Amino acid sequence: MDFYVEKRVERKKVKFTPFSMPLFRKDWLYFKREPMNLYLVGFSLLFPLIMFTGSRDPFAILIMGVAIAGMYVPMLTAGLYTIERKSCPLPLTFPQNPSGTLLTKTILPTLTFSLIALIISIPAIVIEPLTIILIAWFPLLYYSLSLFTLYLLLSRPSRDLTKKNILDLWEMLLMEFSTILIASMIYLAGGLYMSTLRGDEQKLLHLMSKNPVLFHALGIGLPTFAIIMLILLTGLFRGKIKRMGDRICG
Repeated sequence: MDFYVEKRVERKKVKFTPFSMPLFRKDWLYFKREPMNLYLVGFSLLFPLIMFTGSRDPFAILIMGVAIAGMYVPMLTAGLYTIERKSCPLPLTFPQNPSGTLLTKTILPTLTFSLIALIISIPAIVIEPLTIILIAWFPLLYYSLSLFTLYLLLSRPSRDLTKKNILDLWEMLLMEFSTILIASMIYLAGGLYMSTLRGDEQKLLHLMSKNPVLFHALGIGLPTFAIIMLILLTGLFRGKIKRMGDRICG
C-alpha cells in the first residue's frame, strides 16, 4: 500500500497599508484623467517662478506659493474624496477599513504640492541655506490641510457629490486663511529672522533688532508655535476622520 503526505497549503497574509499601490494607483489615474488637475499643478509651479523674476524676495514667493496651494490642495483632496464616496459603503471583504481608505486621499495632494514647494523654494535656499529648516515643514502643512479638508467633507456627508466643487465658499476661504496664517508664522517670520541675522538692512525685523527679546521671540517663537500647532492639529484631524469615516462609509 502506498502512503503519501499531503502538503498543507497556507494562505499568505498580505499586508495592506494606506501606501499600497492599488489605492495610490487609483488616485493617480484620476489625477491624470482630470484636465483641471494638470492646470492646478502647472499654475502652482509656474506662477510663483514667473513672479520671482519681478520680485527678488524669495520668501514672498514662498508665501505666494503656499497661498495658491491653500486653494488647490483642498480641491484635489475633494476630488479624490468624491470618487471614493461614490463607492461607499465599502464591501465587507475589502482589506482596509473605510477610514483608512479615506486617509489615503491625502497622499497624492501632499506629495504633489510638497514637490512643487521644494522647487519654488530653490531661490530662497540659494540666498539663505538655512531656509531648508523651514521648508522641511511643507509636507506637514499640506498634509494637515488635506486632513482638514477631509474633516470638513465628512462633517456634512449629505453634500451633493455631482457638483464640480463640493466645497462651499466659506470652507475654501477658511482653509485659505488658515494656510496663509500658519505659513506666514513659519516662513515669513522665520525667513525674515534669518535674513536679519545675516545683516540685510532691508528686512522688516531689522527694525526690532534693537529689542533682542522681542526680536528673538518673534523670529523663533512664531515658527515654533506654528509647527507645534500643526502637529497637534494633524493628530486631532486624523482621530476625527477615523471615527467619522468608519461610521459614514462602513
